[in-house]
This record gives sequence, structure tokens and C-alpha cells, in this order.
Amino acid sequence: CEVRFSAEEQTAQLPNPYRFVESDIGAHRFSGMKLMKSGIQHITVTDDKGRKTISNPVLVHKEEPELKLYWGDMHGQTKETVGTGSLPEYLSFVRDVAALDFTAWQGNDFQVTIPLWEHVKKLIKEYHEPSKFITFLGYEWSGLTPAGGDHNIYYLGDDEQIYRSDHWLIEDKSDEDTDRYPISELWKTFRGRKDILAIPHIGGRYGNFDFFDPEFIPVIEVHSNHGTFEWYIEEAMKRRMKVGFIAASDDHSSRPGLTYPEGGMTTRGGYTGVYARELTRKAIWEAIWARRAYGTTSERIIVHVESDGHLMGEEYSTAKAPAINVRIHGTAPLHEVEVYNWETPVYRHPFAEPLSEKEKLIKVEWSGARVRSRPKVVTWDGGLTVKDGKIREYTEFAFDYPHQGIEKVSDHELKWISTTGGDLDGVLLKLNSSNETEIEFKTGPACFSFKPAEIQYEPMVVEAGGLNQRVKVSTIKENLPESLEFSYKPEPQKGLNAFWIRIVQSDGSMAWTSPIFLNFT
Repeated sequence: CEVRFSAEEQTAQLPNPYRFVESDIGAHRFSGMKLMKSGIQHITVTDDKGRKTISNPVLVHKEEPELKLYWGDMHGQTKETVGTGSLPEYLSFVRDVAALDFTAWQGNDFQVTIPLWEHVKKLIKEYHEPSKFITFLGYEWSGLTPAGGDHNIYYLGDDEQIYRSDHWLIEDKSDEDTDRYPISELWKTFRGRKDILAIPHIGGRYGNFDFFDPEFIPVIEVHSNHGTFEWYIEEAMKRRMKVGFIAASDDHSSRPGLTYPEGGMTTRGGYTGVYARELTRKAIWEAIWARRAYGTTSERIIVHVESDGHLMGEEYSTAKAPAINVRIHGTAPLHEVEVYNWETPVYRHPFAEPLSEKEKLIKVEWSGARVRSRPKVVTWDGGLTVKDGKIREYTEFAFDYPHQGIEKVSDHELKWISTTGGDLDGVLLKLNSSNETEIEFKTGPACFSFKPAEIQYEPMVVEAGGLNQRVKVSTIKENLPESLEFSYKPEPQKGLNAFWIRIVQSDGSMAWTSPIFLNFT
């Protein structure tokens, strides 16, 4: 297979055509590429069979910025604990195939033997290469939720003691005195250290915010292969926790950075984007602790948020009305961009200005999880029927599995197979309709009817029980932008505010920025 490169600008310095060889094992890294024109650009790659792909957005600066955007996936396991593939395969995959900048391995602590921990420390140190690829030593503290729940523990150093929740699956009990349970006992052991980072997450034993300690926890994991956890954001914000948001894969197949739903997993993995001064362990660590970080569902969506010169994650005070300035460069058209203050949406960007019946699309999406722990999956098998109208076209939205999707039964009826684990699934409809056209939505969690003519700018939301199970009906238009820049001027409440951004693209991918914490005096 031979590939050729092209770009929008004619002066770009691109690699010569390249023919893959067996030793590439399907992935080859190119260097020396130069783009001369500032702004957003894309690289197009075409193979000798005419197949074409377009790169993620590339933001070209006139001058090197102080803070650069780096991407990582800091959560996964291998066959050494619970999973497939070896630790070297895991680390080389995230570096060479997923092409991420930083990573970590987070084995369940009750499976990490003394020899395995020494092996992990050795490989994390071997693969660490400042300015090229950053690794962090860590493990998953895997206690039950009533005792704290799953927390990923990271060290800034290479040679550290592991403090497990227990020795459940470890025969050698000689170091059982180092166990720390509940997690509050771990906090006592770590108290005063500045080289410890803990991130609660959702798996089988979801992280319990009753044990939240800001000395160790700057961010929370809000998306992984286990699902999308917007309820976790909501709970953290209701508790007024000063935390940022990140995402990861929690991969168990030695494919961190490029994971897809399989087995008991419900969604694709996630990425963490950080704004750091350089690609070093200390700089990435400082960026996460400063909450200059955000999570995506495995897309390299570029998001920049600032207010009065303060970036996402920062806390500052002001007596004047602030402006929240947002720049987004997506990987697909933008469907929704919302600003939240704590758990409350305060602004929705007006993509859906009043449209005529001919030019508007009806978007029907369903989402949510069954419970916080396992099994989370909600079954939405069902369909919709159009009365006094016809379905001209339909487009599937954000389905996760190849065997799931939508079937058109007739011009009046669609059926689908669908599950969600907190994430979104849905359908976009083009209709031949009138004011009397009615759509009947019928699934296990929700059954209702609505008239498309009555859906204008404000969406209709039908709650369906469970954990944020709901159906949302809205209108959008075609040919929405992939990039967006706007300034929102809120009316902040006296005291501490937390402004963050929620993004949904046309392919169902999402992003969540860490809040700017604004003390309004």
C-alpha cells in the first residue's frame, strides 16, 4: 500500500509518497512536516486504491505558544492483571499506533504481586522519553465503593511503594501490612506528599465522592469504555467540588488510545487533552494539577476556554461582569455547545435558529445508564412511526456496535437495535410533513408522541427513569460548522461560580472542559 500526502496550502512541506513495508506492522511515523500558513489546517492522505482520509485539525501558530496541547490516555490494563496483551505491547501501541503523548498503566491492586510491581516500574522507566513520550507509574486502588471505590493512583517518581486495597488474588501475603483500607487510610499515608495524584473513576466499583480529598484529587474521569458519566459531573458540581474533567479508555486489550466497545464495555475509550509548557513528566503533572485539562470521547477536538486571561481550571476573583471566551475546532460538525455554571446549563449556542419545515432536521436522541455500577447498559430496542407524513431521509447518530443500528421498514416507520451506557444514540430525520404530522416513539424505557412542527429552538426532553435516562427531540440544520468562536457574558452568582463547556458533534462524539472557577464579588 502506497500513500500520498496533500494539504490545503500549496507551500506545505509534506513527506514524499511512502510504501508500507512488513516491519511497519500497519503504522509508520513521519517527521519533518511543515505548514507555513497560520490557522486551522488538515492533511489529506490518499492510498494507491483511491481511499482517502483527513487528519485531525492542526492549529498552526505564528509563534510558539507558551502552552501546547498534548493528548494522553492514562488508564488501562493488560494480561498481567485483567486483560490481554503484555505491558510492552500496551506501551508501544499507545506510543506508535495511537500516537499519544503520555500514558500510564493501572492494574487492579489486588492482582499486582511484588515481582509484577518491579516489572511495571522497570518498563515505565524504560519507555519514558522526555519531549517524545511520557509515562507515569501507577496502579488502581480497587476497594469497594463503600470504602472509597476505584481510584487511579499516579506517582511523579519511578521507584515507589504500592499501597493496595487488599491482597485478594495475591498468594504472597508477606507485604500485607502495606495495604490501606478504606481509602481514607491511603490518604493518611500520602498526607503532605506533592508527588501523588489520584483520579476517581467509574468501573465496577465507582469512585465514592464521600472520600473526596482535594489534596490528592484535581480531576475526575467522566468517560471511558465503561460509558459516559455525565451524572458524575453533575454530582461533583452539586457538591461544589473544585475538580476538572478528563477521559480515558480503561482499556483491557492492549490498545489504549484506540479502543472500541467489546464484551462488557459499552462505548469507545476517551482522551485527556492538557495544556502544558512542554512534553515532560513534570509539565504534564503540573497541567493536570492546574486542571488545564479536558476530556473527549477519543477525538482530538481542540478546545480553548479563557476568562479575563484565566484558562480552564484556574480560579480567580473579579468584581466586574466577566466574559467566557470559547474557541472550538472539532473533528466533525458541531451539534451542541453549552456553557454550564456548576450543574446548571446557562447558555446554549444558537445553532438551531428558527428554520422552515423544509430545511430543518429533526434529531431524536436517547441516552442514560441503568445504574451507577454494573450492569449499566440500557436497552433501547424499538422504533418510531410517522403519521400524516413521510420519512424522506434518515441518518444514524452515534451507534456504537456494528450489529446495532436502524432499519427503514417503510416511508412511515423505522426500527432499531440500541444500547447506551450513559452515551448518546439517535437518528436525524428529514420529513415530508405538515403541522398535523405526528411521530410516535416507542422503546422499553420511553413511549410518547410529538408533532415536529411544535419543536422549535427549545428541545423537548422526556425523562425515562434510571440514571439520566432520557429522550431529547430537537431541530438542527445541515452543514453546521466544525469550528466555532464565541464570547458568553454570564450573570454570575455572588460567590464561587464554575463555568465549563459541554460539546456534542454530529457523529455523537463529546468533550467536556474543566471549569473556570470564578469568585464574583
